[in-house]
Amino acid sequence: MIVDEYINNDFKPLSKEDSAEFALQLFDSYNYNYLPVVEDGMLIACLSSDFDLEIESENKVGDLLDYSELFFVQNNSSLLDALKVSGNSDTNMIPVVGDRNEYLGYVSQGDIMSVFSKSPFFTEMGGVLVVKKSIKEYGVSEVAQIIESENAKILGLFVSEFTGDEVVLTIKINQIRLGVIEASLKRFGYSILESYHENKFNDDMKDRYDALMSYLDV
Repeated sequence: MIVDEYINNDFKPLSKEDSAEFALQLFDSYNYNYLPVVEDGMLIACLSSDFDLEIESENKVGDLLDYSELFFVQNNSSLLDALKVSGNSDTNMIPVVGDRNEYLGYVSQGDIMSVFSKSPFFTEMGGVLVVKKSIKEYGVSEVAQIIESENAKILGLFVSEFTGDEVVLTIKINQIRLGVIEASLKRFGYSILESYHENKFNDDMKDRYDALMSYLDV
């Protein structure tokens, strides 16, 4: 899942000569909290929607750069990189640049989440385990070996969080009955934090996804 495959170009980026009023109209039209500012084809800033039009109405975008930041991903980055930038910068629009910082377009947070929602982690039948173990002792290959030894397959795995010197893993498995797998993981020192059967997991994730989509539409 490379960013280059999901680039949008449905609006022209702002220039320093555009008016503050035009920028506000663009924010209203596309519902993004940042917009790219480009000069001579190069990304120079990401303008925030936080400026006050009543104060700044006579200004141009170039006068509003105190309300800007600079963040982006390169076109050969992964969607996970774009999602990280989105979270770190609290933005629902991530500019995409080439090797020389030339502006190529953008990817939206909503598009990224839509792509991930269609992955086997969400679409395939199975159960989910959330487990914890020391960072120094856990291994993805070990987890896979334990689960596969119980005639199951991993449909997806990611690191949910780090808590001190421990790591929390969320694992999607192609089985609903997880008792035997839980017991095997415990024997190898993994603590079971949560266990979801298919319906409970899907309902929970759907609620979280719907809440995120509602937030993005605000």
